[in-house]
Amino acid sequence: GVYAGGAAAGEKGSYLSNNDNMVSGKNPDIVGRDDYPTGITAPWRWNEWNNGASVVPDGPFINKADEGSRPQSASDGLGLPYMWFRNAVKTDDHFSPNRQVPSAGILGSLPTGVKRNQPWQTLLFRPDPGDNHPGAANPPDYLLMDWFWMPIVEPYAISEPFSTSGRVNMNYKIAPFDYINRTTALRAALESEKVVAIPSSKISEYKNPVGNPGARHPNPESFAWRSNASDTYRHDLDLTSIINQMNTAKFDNDEIYKSATEICTVDLLQTSSGGVRPAELTGDNMLEAPYTAIYPKLTTKSNTFRVHYRVQYLKQAKRAAEQDPEWQIWYEDRDQVLAEQRGSYLIERYIDPNDPNIVNGAQAGQSNDFAQNPNLNLEDFYQFRVLSHKKFAP
Repeated sequence: GVYAGGAAAGEKGSYLSNNDNMVSGKNPDIVGRDDYPTGITAPWRWNEWNNGASVVPDGPFINKADEGSRPQSASDGLGLPYMWFRNAVKTDDHFSPNRQVPSAGILGSLPTGVKRNQPWQTLLFRPDPGDNHPGAANPPDYLLMDWFWMPIVEPYAISEPFSTSGRVNMNYKIAPFDYINRTTALRAALESEKVVAIPSSKISEYKNPVGNPGARHPNPESFAWRSNASDTYRHDLDLTSIINQMNTAKFDNDEIYKSATEICTVDLLQTSSGGVRPAELTGDNMLEAPYTAIYPKLTTKSNTFRVHYRVQYLKQAKRAAEQDPEWQIWYEDRDQVLAEQRGSYLIERYIDPNDPNIVNGAQAGQSNDFAQNPNLNLEDFYQFRVLSHKKFAP
């Protein structure tokens, strides 16, 4: 997209959403709605355009990485280095060292339908928006994220090759003890994220500067520059509603999540501020941003397990006859527990990256390139080791 200050004031139909014109000078520089070619996907069909950072017009961006790391200085009047604009809004929720590329979800704004006359179609890394989106058909687009791996670096570098240490398992149910609700870790992974919903009523305002254009917006919780500094378009997640949704989608049907990318099927837009839905002004990058940040925190295959055991050495009293069926029955008043031990083992499931079978291939004469040889499977190389052992001795 080429932008030259936006459409002229009063020009009808120059916008990306299915709504009225934006504030003068901030309209996207595209063909007007009344003149949009028939038979070609329009931008308002799936909201697969990006919200431009700060006062940058919305348009067909490919997802701008977060580069804001320079603190605001009152002395020099310079702001954070977003795009080519000075004094843009700081997004305080991106505090990770992996802020620029939290995960492969950052690729979600790459176009995929240009050659099929669907120029406003991108990779779909969020729930199906409906209307026959190609990215929701099997296999869904979000599975592409499984080809990428991001290390865990907070609170310190703890990632090892093929390890899921530091990640939260989406399959939080414990079989067969499904009455135990252990959702604390998953809630912690979701807690710091927010969702953006820009109401249609703000179309003529949400790109407006407030006061002096050279000053930073006074509300750090705001999404962009606007006429009312008290407006907040970023909302907290309703964690309980999200957990209930995951229960209904999988666990209540005796199913599990097989890939962490399936977080993209969960509707995060159930918010604690009244169930705010994505308004027409919310771009694809804002709709997918929480999934991009949450995905690297999750897994469906834990590597460490604590196994609790209780072992007893039993001795049965002599039975009347060797074939007496009573030998299958334990009698508390006659039979004895000679010894007992209780405790736990911490067991790790791991892969040794120096395993010669991985380096040389699973079988003689086969290619050891996992991308080229479909017969190779890393599941065959997992081993187990005991990290710690505790005895229960009250």
